[in-house]
Amino acid sequence: LPPLPQRIRMPAPALPGQARSPDPATPEPHLPPSRLTRRQRAVRVAVRISEQYNWQRGFLALADALDRDNWGKLRESIEREIEQGMTPEEFELMLQLRAYWHEQTHFQSPYTSRYDSLPWGLGLALIRRSAGVPCLDEMIILLDRLYEYAEVACSKRALPAFAQRLGAILDRADPDVDLEYWLCAQEAQCFSR
Repeated sequence: LPPLPQRIRMPAPALPGQARSPDPATPEPHLPPSRLTRRQRAVRVAVRISEQYNWQRGFLALADALDRDNWGKLRESIEREIEQGMTPEEFELMLQLRAYWHEQTHFQSPYTSRYDSLPWGLGLALIRRSAGVPCLDEMIILLDRLYEYAEVACSKRALPAFAQRLGAILDRADPDVDLEYWLCAQEAQCFSR
């Protein structure tokens, strides 16, 4: 009789936007020669996307983002946003923002898991409404201020999820004015009452 295969413990999936750090104590699972590891598959898809869209600067971030289970919808979203003009810098910031959003339970809807992640279009709109490509710390401060403003300025009954309220705020804000400047003016009006 052939020996029984050893049971291999797989690491847990990484949070959105965070690559799984390799654990030298845990060997790669022994897959049949025709099967790719999750990382090999992520690299293969990242190569295809970076070549198709001339996105070589974003290759590593793409490979890290796709190195997870259930990656199909993520790949579709990434390709859709690249086609609409997303840059590698915006992509990296977006991954970080999505990871931050995922950790903030008060940003999530009490009724549905639909808004547990920052929607791609909404996050990119937020990034693009800032002067230049901001850093993560600036975006976190801005998101927290927008959350506080949304608590006062938007109806939770009509818009229960913060993503919905944030979308409504971005729709109201003057697109020709820096979002932080616009928010300062709104906060001054709102909180002076």
